[in-house]
Amino acid sequence: MADGDRHAADGVRALSKEFRNASDEKILKVTRMIDLLPERGEADALLEPVRARLAALRPARRMNRTRLLFTPFDPVVVSGAAWRPGDLGIPRSLLAPVAALIFGSGDAIPSIPPTLEEGDEAQLTRAGTPLWQAAAACLSTISIPAAWETPDWQKQNGLTVPMVMPLIPVLRLVLDQAVAIRTVPPRQHPGCEPALTALLSEAIRVGPLGWGIMLRLLFDAAAPDQVARLALATARGSRFCTALQAGLDGAIEEMLSRMEAPQPSQAAEQLDAGALSGRLHLIDRIEELRKLENRPVEEQRRIGRLRQGLATENRAMFEQALQARLVELDQPPAGPPAAAMSTETVLAIEAEARQLRAFAVAAAKLGNADEYDRLLEQAAARYARNGGRSGMTRADRMRVTELLVGSEKAIQVLGLA
Repeated sequence: MADGDRHAADGVRALSKEFRNASDEKILKVTRMIDLLPERGEADALLEPVRARLAALRPARRMNRTRLLFTPFDPVVVSGAAWRPGDLGIPRSLLAPVAALIFGSGDAIPSIPPTLEEGDEAQLTRAGTPLWQAAAACLSTISIPAAWETPDWQKQNGLTVPMVMPLIPVLRLVLDQAVAIRTVPPRQHPGCEPALTALLSEAIRVGPLGWGIMLRLLFDAAAPDQVARLALATARGSRFCTALQAGLDGAIEEMLSRMEAPQPSQAAEQLDAGALSGRLHLIDRIEELRKLENRPVEEQRRIGRLRQGLATENRAMFEQALQARLVELDQPPAGPPAAAMSTETVLAIEAEARQLRAFAVAAAKLGNADEYDRLLEQAAARYARNGGRSGMTRADRMRVTELLVGSEKAIQVLGLA
């Protein structure tokens, strides 16, 4: 590495430490600037200490080819500093070198639409399919560059070639099976278990590391208890049964540790559709983990503690979300009633009502169902009582209360019974 490059890298690392305590506004601004760079390089390291906060903020981000290439690995990518050989994860510091290797290979690697953004998973899968397939084929024939053997490269990336070599077949496996992983049918679909079994069988061929990482990806893509049951059945038919069982235990341990890690607080105002989807996914995972059979007692206790903590967090977040959305109804403007709300505003309120109802129904799986019902009924009553002064028509209020508490209770709340 030239002196200029070394100094630049040191400067980026210093800035990254300062960036850790930056405001949300500054984080979003810098992220947008980095996303616009044709080559992110060392600039990407700036985001390392704030990735958890970014996940909570959920900004709309433009997708470049490198990010799309590694999208199938999102659940298992970890910081380079945290990764150790044998871990069931992929060090982030390896992504840029592998991307440069693939894109500079001379193979025909497809481009992606310039306006592609995160959010639409189906669109990302369509755009990513040819890219992932071409990259997997490239990795099957490519050689490790001599530059990766140099002390400068190893210091810059925190990796050595012996550390990297076991990961290349895993990268190839996941890229080759990316579409199948991302499109696993729902649990009750007749094609679900055959699809999961086929993916597990492919992973066995790569060895224990590929098996463990595939399990982690499938735990995120499908029901963990169903994946674990099929993994045990698949492992019993293998001469590597003991190693595969250990891989399953390791994958469950990694999943629990990730769920136990402190998460950035989620403001009630940020409980949008995307954040709600993540919250509902977490509730489902906790409930599915409880169905795991023949697991150690301490593991079951950990799941119980996770469930209890999530239930408490959900309750507090739900109340905050209700208050954030209803405060204007309790403090209507003085004077005559406001002008009728625009259709756009009413539709936004209806969408929020759907989100709150969905949150309550899912959170009630962990307990306190009566309490969630009571809070929703109180919210519906406030819409019925004060919504008119905020510009909502009677029909608007009927629709919102119905979304919150259902048709029968809405009739009672509105005094129509």
